[in-house]
Amino acid sequence: MEKDRFKYFFATGFLFSAFNIFLMNEVDNDVNSQVRNIFSSLLLLLTFYFSYVANGRSKGSDFLGKFASIQFILIIKLFILNLIAYFVLGFIIKNFFNIPFEDGSDAKNIFNLLYYSFIDIILFWRTYYHMKDIKRRQIS
Repeated sequence: MEKDRFKYFFATGFLFSAFNIFLMNEVDNDVNSQVRNIFSSLLLLLTFYFSYVANGRSKGSDFLGKFASIQFILIIKLFILNLIAYFVLGFIIKNFFNIPFEDGSDAKNIFNLLYYSFIDIILFWRTYYHMKDIKRRQIS
């Protein structure tokens, strides 16, 4: 039962990722945005898979319930921290290092690529860590 749920969930994530990579590239031709979309999509699929494994694969229980709950809380936390950190780092880069940080500048595009990739990695790692922790403690 859990394996079937995972397959549908993974397939949905894959289709979303394919949409994000291929169709959104028609809208945004910026190379940094395309790289970020591909990286984010692959990391999303890895998050699904490793969380499923951490939950015990087909022997685990309520994968979707646990995954959705963990993701919801982590996304709220990261959103708030992300807003604060993004504006503080942008202010520091613009004012203390005199790097042009206007929309469309190479510096801002590279910063966005590195910053949001880092945020995606944190989300992946924390989701996997919490799924593994729940399984270890046998919390259902």
